Amino acid sequence: MIKRDGQALVISSIMPNPFSQMVTIDMVAETEGVSTFSIHDKLGQTVKTFALKTVKGLNHIQVNDLSGLSSGVYLLQIRNSDGEVNAKLYKTN
Repeated sequence: MIKRDGQALVISSIMPNPFSQMVTIDMVAETEGVSTFSIHDKLGQTVKTFALKTVKGLNHIQVNDLSGLSSGVYLLQIRNSDGEVNAKLYKTN
């Protein structure tokens, strides 16, 4: 199990980043369960949120239909019973 700073939930990659229409997130979870994914704009407003069942170990998540977002920096937040992890997303047109 990969851990960073004691975290049990880890984002191992986000590709492409910057993105234009879709992004793929590889995350490692210590336990099986439901993970909530939220994308927030620079004002902290939630622009997209969804929940998925995730497995123990590596999860490959594809987020489609992001073409409607304006160019800029966004915060990706993932939460589950293992904890919370955040990462920056960069949107281009």
